[in-house]
Amino acid sequence: MDLLKNTGFYGSVSRKGPHYRLEVPGFKNLELRQKLIGFNNPKHIKKIEAHLGPLTPSTRILTSQSY
Repeated sequence: MDLLKNTGFYGSVSRKGPHYRLEVPGFKNLELRQKLIGFNNPKHIKKIEAHLGPLTPSTRILTSQSY
């Protein structure tokens, strides 16, 4: 969890028996995830776009812009 907090994510870790659950809720976390990791699965992209609108690419290669 410390690694996630150091990159700006927030959330919690819970334990039920031998299993752990990492919860990183919220739109801020979703935006950070999109910037750092992105999505490859079209199913997940469509789900997010249905709620938030079109996602921008995680890199600017497709738009020919430089950093």
